Amino acid sequence: MAISKQAGGWNWEALDDTASLLGLERLDDSLLTDRRDDEEDYLALFGARVAEERPFINIGAGNWRHPFWRNHDFVQPPYDKFTPPDYNIDLSNSAAWPIDSETLIGAFTSHTIEHLTDEMVAHVFKEVNRTLRTGGVFRISTPDFHTAYAAWRLADRRYYHQRSTARAKSGRIVYVTSVGFAEGKAVSLKYLERFASCLGRVDTWRGLPVDEGLAMEHAGKRPEDAAECILEEADFSTKPANLHINYWTEEKLRRMLVDAGFRLVLRSSFGQCIFPLMRNKIYFDTTRPNESIWVDAVK
Repeated sequence: MAISKQAGGWNWEALDDTASLLGLERLDDSLLTDRRDDEEDYLALFGARVAEERPFINIGAGNWRHPFWRNHDFVQPPYDKFTPPDYNIDLSNSAAWPIDSETLIGAFTSHTIEHLTDEMVAHVFKEVNRTLRTGGVFRISTPDFHTAYAAWRLADRRYYHQRSTARAKSGRIVYVTSVGFAEGKAVSLKYLERFASCLGRVDTWRGLPVDEGLAMEHAGKRPEDAAECILEEADFSTKPANLHINYWTEEKLRRMLVDAGFRLVLRSSFGQCIFPLMRNKIYFDTTRPNESIWVDAVK
């Protein structure tokens, strides 16, 4: 019996369609996953037509490039310095994307949806679902609200002070950790910045010093409910595009992806995508792995 989307994104039968779509038995297992010249993998799975169709999209791609992928971004400061994208789409607009339905095989977005409201993200998820073929895979990476909340509760300044990035160097994946991101700032302010940097610098909260005010705001509430109350105070109308205006948890991602029509939603981890070509860490999962949450969704 078919499992409805109300079952919480646990329809494992969706993987049968993914298996048919990808045909992973054609992959050469002797080739390393993490390599820049991975075109051979795409050709093995999808044939020569993949170079023309490029049936994959990176949403909020910035300067990211892959020969068989198409890029989305919205050309505005501070992102107008990048190479023009294949699709210049304002994600705050609810219009349909200029992509035919059921033409994509994979979609990826990294540290983009924290810059959008729930309503905007709901539209993004629905458009990805519309444009993916049955069995297509959508991978999402975004700041993990729960770990940020735990770091605030634990007064874990190091969590906010350090930032990691995965990079390719001489054919290897290296992890570069930079420091100084919490310099001169209270942990409370860094916690706010993780999901509400649109508020700007906050010295007080509801008439109290920021540490006391945030403690009061969270008292007796789920962390998510407190975050909702905090975001109600934000003015999104004039905020720069690179500021954070939302929080994300596995539960929230799952609910919204299921509402958008995805049949299977799986919590993932760094380099752990169910689609092997999106496990290539030269291209994917490179942004702030120490503070991210990952989810794979199957149409």
